Amino acid sequence: MRKSNGEPLIFAHKTEGITVLSSRKLLAIHDDDRIIGDPQINDPEQEFYREPYQGAYSLVEWQ
Repeated sequence: MRKSNGEPLIFAHKTEGITVLSSRKLLAIHDDDRIIGDPQINDPEQEFYREPYQGAYSLVEWQ
């Protein structure tokens, strides 16, 4: 999958599973194990921060 500028879609988080929600929507579930990241985020496409008890997901929609 590519973004509107032609670059590939890359998640900052380690993706554990993907499910298709509709013909134009998917849900990616992320599990970063014990990595919590750094609170100072400069590039949200490459960096993240979370508390130890938090998880992450991405909802991706396209036209």
